[in-house]
Amino acid sequence: MRFHKYQALGNDYLVLEAGGPEWTPALVRAVCDRHLGIGADGVLAEDVAPGGAPPPAGAPPPAGAQALDGAQAPDSALALRIYNPDGSEAEKSGNGLRIFACYLWDQGRVGVEPFAVVTRGGVVRCQVRGAGRMVFVEMGVASFDAAAIPVAGPRREVVDEEIEAGGERLRFTAVTVGNPHCVVFVDAPTPELARRLGPALETHPLFPRRTNVQFARVVDRGRIEMQIWERGAGYTLASGSSACAAAAASVRLGLCDGDVTVAMPGGELEVGVGAHFALTMLGPVRKVAEGIVAEELLSEAGWRAGAVEAQPPPTAAVEPAAARGATAAIEYRIDQPISAAQFVSVLRRSTLGERRPIDDAACIAGMLEHANLTITAWDGHDLVGVARSVTDFHYICYLSDVAVDIRYQGAGIGRELVRRTQGELGPRCTLRLVSAPAAMGFYPKLGFVPNERSWDLPPDQVPGSGA
Repeated sequence: MRFHKYQALGNDYLVLEAGGPEWTPALVRAVCDRHLGIGADGVLAEDVAPGGAPPPAGAPPPAGAQALDGAQAPDSALALRIYNPDGSEAEKSGNGLRIFACYLWDQGRVGVEPFAVVTRGGVVRCQVRGAGRMVFVEMGVASFDAAAIPVAGPRREVVDEEIEAGGERLRFTAVTVGNPHCVVFVDAPTPELARRLGPALETHPLFPRRTNVQFARVVDRGRIEMQIWERGAGYTLASGSSACAAAAASVRLGLCDGDVTVAMPGGELEVGVGAHFALTMLGPVRKVAEGIVAEELLSEAGWRAGAVEAQPPPTAAVEPAAARGATAAIEYRIDQPISAAQFVSVLRRSTLGERRPIDDAACIAGMLEHANLTITAWDGHDLVGVARSVTDFHYICYLSDVAVDIRYQGAGIGRELVRRTQGELGPRCTLRLVSAPAAMGFYPKLGFVPNERSWDLPPDQVPGSGA
């Protein structure tokens, strides 16, 4: 497996080409280890965007993303999976996006025209400048909405609130730019301060998905300096999304104007804060090395060539999660965005893979995009269960998929996914589903009753032609 190593203001990533392994937390940790692996602040794994094409130029951007006028995609839209060195997956990374754009330039796959990249935190537009070593990125629209970030408590704009961490009371502003940030303005941001208070703020109960942390000082109305504690990575020399978050917070608090130079230990970024807090970022990237990841390192991390493609079918011989005591760590999330690759991975590892169009990327993407209620089950950073529904929330809910990783079946996860789905519905709303053959005996145990009046109209059947 070939890797390409780049750094952006001292923040270094390994770029891996499409078609590589499924990036488990153990594999990410192994290659990022600076003593036992290659060493990096994270992994950038290329993927093909769901649907194979970006949204058209000028179309309304999704939450956390804003289109760049006239942007053109490469031959197919590109998707980027971003992994922290602790194995967790990040929604977005400003430095990671710039590095990925520079890598595409070096590979001759993009030119001087803007192009789209799909991340878990939204669609962004990138443009390579400066003979391939400066990259401009539209990072999306910043939001201070507690529900979007998220921040616990009532829905509100989380601006200049008080928080206690490490025995100190601080004022903070929370913001999302596709990933969560906690910006604390202080008189003297130092590495020692970031290392001392960063961990407590990252894992503070106010932030259910943890958070990135910035300790910033306003130098003047066009410049701030800061230290960073990055979620899943720790103390960091530079971060593009952190720079954008701190700039947005400084403008929201009236401390800075629209264009802000953000100085970090690794260097400076130019951040633009436009109307409605639309964010742009310009900064340098440098290539460090490229090479081959040794098979020995991969095998020690539990990966072998062909392991993803040649997964064995589910069998009853797999030890159930209940026997391993796995259920205590399961976390359930409502409408947490997941990628097509994550969804397909769970379908494959359940009994649903053979009855779902897992090889049709556009169809899978549409299934996720147009479901309006999704409950997911997580074991740490691993997605292990999905309940996907289409509903009006008041009369009927069509439970389209209940997929649980075979390794976790028998532990009550399917039951809990159904229970939490029902908990989001109105008191008169009926839950309806079509059972997989292997699950025919499961749903009556949950209280489902059979309905013999259900009919299917196949996609190739014209209504009335069978009369």
